[in-house]
Amino acid sequence: MRTAARALLVLAGLAVGLAIVELGVRVLDARRETADLRALHVLRPDAGWLYELRANAVAQPAGGPRYATNSLGFRDRERALAKPPGAFRVVAIGDSVTFGFGVELEEAWPSRLEERLRAVRPDAEVLDLGIGGYNPYTESELLRGRGLAFAPDVVLVQFCVNDLADPTIHFDHHARTRLGALPDAAFPDPSQRTHAARGLSLLERACLASRACSRAYDAWLARAQATLDEPTRRAGARPADAADGPAWDWLAARYREMARASRASGARFALVLFPHFEQLAGAPGSAPDPLQQRLVRLARDEGIAAVDLLEPFRRASRAGRPPMLDYFHPDARGHAIAAQVVAEELGRAGILPSGGAPAAGAPAPAAASAKGEPR
Repeated sequence: MRTAARALLVLAGLAVGLAIVELGVRVLDARRETADLRALHVLRPDAGWLYELRANAVAQPAGGPRYATNSLGFRDRERALAKPPGAFRVVAIGDSVTFGFGVELEEAWPSRLEERLRAVRPDAEVLDLGIGGYNPYTESELLRGRGLAFAPDVVLVQFCVNDLADPTIHFDHHARTRLGALPDAAFPDPSQRTHAARGLSLLERACLASRACSRAYDAWLARAQATLDEPTRRAGARPADAADGPAWDWLAARYREMARASRASGARFALVLFPHFEQLAGAPGSAPDPLQQRLVRLARDEGIAAVDLLEPFRRASRAGRPPMLDYFHPDARGHAIAAQVVAEELGRAGILPSGGAPAAGAPAPAAASAKGEPR
């Protein structure tokens, strides 16, 4: 009897201690801006896009830019859902590149593009719907579920090479590994998926509900990821550059979905193809990059306009340092280059207003390719 009573006292004390820790974490969260970028995300098991950004949330890692969301749950200035009468509206969808990881909001390519377009058409808007960790599956779901409600005149979808990789590492990193069962359609090649096709266990659900437990798990995950060497991280984040097979069929199908949905809503559609760091070493006259060739060919075959940013980024690299923060993400200079090239190429193609003066601090004009229209 005494043993049982002591066990109950120990359990009660443990429960009270955990409750105090949980309360303390929640109070601290309410009083300060979080430094954890993942805290911006909220799960959406009821939606095809799986997770999204919290509305009116702020995160600012030490020494990094400030990430703040608007009332609609996007890293953008405040926007009206209804398009202003007569306005020209562009919706930009993508992953952490479009979200503007590592740069201030005003430096991200959608903001830079809006600045350029407003030099030609003051009522132009470029809405930034980028969310870290997304791939063409979640982008397609978000576009059809939320993006087209903004009544865009143009939809721009950004490509990053990790769009063709198993998305588990990207989804998990941004949503704290709590997404549970993922549909096969979210994977470029379902036969190669590493994420268990199962729901959340009772213990996982309990940890998800607890901020203290989530924080402890995040700390463990961060340490585990830090032990991976750079080649291992890269290998798990991108496919072979010239890979064929299911992943490319999947990519074409997702872009076809988005192009058709955009056209049905009255919007024009185009892709913006960002390079990765290893592609920037090409010298003048070097062989074409196989990945970019394949992407441009895919867009051409699907009748989709595509802006290839590889050569402008290579020129910028030869003129100085590469315009990149890391393997995937452009720095502020890279974002400015992207906005300039998109405005020029899609302006010449008649998809965006053309003739705008360069944005302050933008680089000299650089060529790219825009091919095709949505079928």
